[in-house]
Amino acid sequence: MFGTSESLAASSTPSFAVGEAEARAACTGDVFRYCVSALGSLDRIISCLKQQKPRISKPCQAVMAASGN
Repeated sequence: MFGTSESLAASSTPSFAVGEAEARAACTGDVFRYCVSALGSLDRIISCLKQQKPRISKPCQAVMAASGN
C-alpha cells in the first residue's frame, strides 16, 4: 500500500496521545506536503508540524493538540 518514502513517513509520523494509526492517517499528507525534509527524525517532524500549524489539516492539528503540541 505504501511506497518506500510513504512507509518512512508513516513510521515517523507522531503517534501522540491518540492511536498511532489515527496519527498517521491525520498527518502523513501534511508531513509530505510541508515537512518532507524532516523525514527520518520524529523530533524534526514534530517541530516542523508545529511551525506549519496554520497550514496543516484540521485532523492533524487535532492530533497535535491531543498530544499537547
